[in-house]
Parts: sequence; structure tokens; C-alpha cells
Amino acid sequence: MSPRKPQSFGVVGGKKPDLIVHAAERSATARALAHLFANESPPRIFFRIDGTPVFVVRIPNAGAEMKALTRDHLINFAHDRCQPIKKTEQGRVEVSLPDRVAELTLAILTSDGLLPTIVGTTTGPILRPNGDVCCTPGFDPASGLFICDAPTLTLPARPTLEDAKGALRHLRWASRTFAFTDRKTKVENFNVGGKQVKLPSSISPRILATMNLVSCTPC
Repeated sequence: MSPRKPQSFGVVGGKKPDLIVHAAERSATARALAHLFANESPPRIFFRIDGTPVFVVRIPNAGAEMKALTRDHLINFAHDRCQPIKKTEQGRVEVSLPDRVAELTLAILTSDGLLPTIVGTTTGPILRPNGDVCCTPGFDPASGLFICDAPTLTLPARPTLEDAKGALRHLRWASRTFAFTDRKTKVENFNVGGKQVKLPSSISPRILATMNLVSCTPC
């Protein structure tokens, strides 16, 4: 690999490719590594919308979250993808990626805008403007979202009006207690201390307790 122009990494023995660490041209090594990350598919590191380099961490039972990419994180990622080496009189010598090269790589990734932009993570499917639904786990370039543990949906190829109405009812059910302006709330009479009080039938016990109506019972 040229010390001044990033080129493809050479694979040795079917293993990870070698990254030559040039003592006098560390910026060239950093640029080659930056382009390796930029061409990674699927991508593992991203730019947040504020320009901060980040990576995604899976959280058990909670989807995923973004964490800032530090120098040490980048060194670990680099050793997953390649093997830094030095060429000496004795031949090829494996080394750890120098801190300075990692710092230069972060600077190049930022200044050259080599990473995709991520806007967030989601555990739900993505509905595209044309009606397509994306449930594929991983980074979705079209939306900028990282999909994690999204449910697999079975959808009709040609949905009918009744299918659409059923889907809307299903969505509204999750927010049925929200005070939408077009909502027709069913009102029931509750017995409070021998008096009848009209309250929405969907009112929760927690709200009743807050209102000191814990002894309420429907009439």
C-alpha cells in the first residue's frame, strides 16, 4: 500500500488485511483506515446529527443506544477489521494501532464526512412514504434509523379499506385514553361516598387515587 495514497488492503493467508503503519507518514495510515471504515458494509460507526462520531450498542430488553466513539473504541474496531503491522529489517511485525493514528483517523472521518448520518434507533418497523414497511434489522440509510428487534409484520399485498380501518383502530387502541378533540368518550356514573359522579369509563385507577376517589365503584 502506498504511504501517500490509500489503496485496498491486502489479505494475508485469508485472514484480516494488513494495515501498514508508516512511521513518517502516519496521516497516510490514518487515511487508509478511515476509508476502510467508510466502506464497511453494513456500517458500524456513524455521525450523529450534531457531527459526533458514534456507534450503536445493543441493550438487553431495551433495543439499542448510541455511544460516542472514542479513540480507544476506534482502536478496538480497527483490530476487528485489520492487523496493523510495521515492516522492519526482520520483515513483517504485528503491532497495536498507535494512539496518534487513531486520533488522526477520527479527525479525517470528521473533516471528510466519510460516515453515514444516524438520527436515532428504533424497535419498531419503518413506514416509508410509498407504503413499504421496513423491518430489516440494522442501519436503514433511507430513514437514518438503526432498527433493533422490530417485530416481523405480515401485511396483505393489496390492502382493502377495511384493512386500513382495522389498522387505524389498532393504532388508536394504544392511545385510547388520550384526550383527542374528536374522541367520543363514554361516561359512566361512579358511586363516591353515596353520591353519583360522572367520569370517563376509561379513567385509570391511578388517576382516581390522585383525585381521592379510590372508593369509587361504577353504579
